[in-house]
Amino acid sequence: MKQRRIKRLFTGRVVVIVLAGLIQLAWIAMTIVLVYRYSIHINTIVLYLSAVLVIAIMNSRMNPAYKLTWTITIMLVPVFGLLMYLVFGQSAFSRRMMKRQSGALPRVSECLPEKEEVRETLGKLDGGTFLPQSDLIRRTIGYPVFTDCGTAYYARAKDAMPDIMEAVRSAKKYIFLEYFIIDSGALWKSLHGLLLEKVREGVDVRVLYDDLGSAGKLSRHYDHTLAGEGIRCCRFNPVHLVNSMRINNRDHRKILVTDGTCAFIGGFNVADEYIGISRPFGDWKDAGVRITGEAALGFAVMFLEMWAAVSGEKEDLARYTVKIGQGGGKAGRTLAGRENPGTGFVQPYSDSPLDDTFTSQSVILNLIGHAKRSIRIFTPYLVLDNEIMTALCVAASGGVSVRIFTPGVPDKKTVFLMTQSYYRQLLEAGAEILEYTPGFLHSKVILVDDIAASVGSVNLDFRSLYLHYECGVLLFGTPCIEEIRKDFERTEAVSRQITLSFCLNRSFVIRFIQAFFRIAAPLL
Repeated sequence: MKQRRIKRLFTGRVVVIVLAGLIQLAWIAMTIVLVYRYSIHINTIVLYLSAVLVIAIMNSRMNPAYKLTWTITIMLVPVFGLLMYLVFGQSAFSRRMMKRQSGALPRVSECLPEKEEVRETLGKLDGGTFLPQSDLIRRTIGYPVFTDCGTAYYARAKDAMPDIMEAVRSAKKYIFLEYFIIDSGALWKSLHGLLLEKVREGVDVRVLYDDLGSAGKLSRHYDHTLAGEGIRCCRFNPVHLVNSMRINNRDHRKILVTDGTCAFIGGFNVADEYIGISRPFGDWKDAGVRITGEAALGFAVMFLEMWAAVSGEKEDLARYTVKIGQGGGKAGRTLAGRENPGTGFVQPYSDSPLDDTFTSQSVILNLIGHAKRSIRIFTPYLVLDNEIMTALCVAASGGVSVRIFTPGVPDKKTVFLMTQSYYRQLLEAGAEILEYTPGFLHSKVILVDDIAASVGSVNLDFRSLYLHYECGVLLFGTPCIEEIRKDFERTEAVSRQITLSFCLNRSFVIRFIQAFFRIAAPLL
């Protein structure tokens, strides 16, 4: 009996757990001893790897701010820096994968031939503001410039919703949606119901959403739910513990295209706060444009490029595009009772972090550099690289009226502090800063000389310019330019102007925090 009790004591569950714990502690102690014994060799290997990585970074085509930040991080804290770079840094594998998969489509320039007479006419009317950037977009990413296209500008996302719903109802062939955020709220429920109706009518409905942007807003495998309903769906860059793509590379675009004849782009996602149903940060102001006519095909091709890259499916573009000049919708198409005259020039553009064209940055720099009288900017975040900061300061000090509108109520306080850290340099150069007092300004618009503009998904920060997939449209001489100008005037009336004393009177603690954020800005 006594022997049985002793045996039970040593084979009981508690004893097993204690022994397992002791073995684990012994293993940890042994590991520490071994690491300490060979720490010199391990440290040498880490330093060599860090040096090789820094040399590679310095010889890359990365923005200089990224080079400096990554170099400082890796040299100061090598192990942390190496691990951070593996997760958030450049990835040759993801670059090759995306290019291989998107190779399922022909080149954009082959899908969208350009009419020579359109560019010739633009060259005669432009005066040097729009044509150089238009030529660059055509050469590097293939999108042509169009004319005789209808345009409509929406100063608020809720103003666009009736036209979006009408365009979806009117679709006969296909509906493409690509958004950074889809939130399962009232707006999505309304849109989702319409999409299901179109599926039953035989319309090809596809949805592409960013997995990280929509995290917590949709169920984990919502793409499977939509697929079960007949809506073809893909999640961009699904978030896994071990991800084959860069975590930082997100699909930040906002596109809705119907039948290649009507496209909506801008800053608004499919979520209730964008149309004022919920108000987490006061009045949420956003902007977008509707393009009708041949230019809408550019956004259809843009969507199909991303779809092919994510899904790996090959596409027959003839099913989704029409020959330029033969159909594709009329510029004067009426939507929701609104007539859109087709004048001026329209050019879609997209941006990818996996090439070396930096299209969004070049669009911004070109517009700023060719401004003769005025520059007006809406941006929710103002985290500038040296090139754009220099261009804005040169323009302002050279007599161009530069006005930059930022939020009065931030959605991210740390980013807002970083945004305000750029005020002083701009104000000292002669630029004006205005904060939108009713709430959060999420619009992404640049207006130059009241004749050329860019509207899209691009923020003035490092993420949009270098890390995210983005899109936009260049507008020159279109009727909606006047609506954009009026939107800036209305916004100015409810914005507070920031003075230099605001920057100079900030506490030492705030200025110290801002200085730290400025150094880390490329990584945040």
